Amino acid sequence: SGIIDKIKCPVYIIHGEKDMVVSVELAKEAKNYFKDQAELNIIKDAGHSALYDKEEEYFEILERVLNA
Repeated sequence: SGIIDKIKCPVYIIHGEKDMVVSVELAKEAKNYFKDQAELNIIKDAGHSALYDKEEEYFEILERVLNA
């Protein structure tokens, strides 16, 4: 078993819809791997640097996650 199998805490994935470095499909696979343990947030019109492309939306997601 790998290290990923040992993760037992909630997993939050924030991904840019137009990411050309890491595909959205890979983010979806990660979400499916962790099932209900994970939350996938895809930021529309953001690329690999979603934080810079859509800073306000990124921080809204981050704030919600941290306050959960």
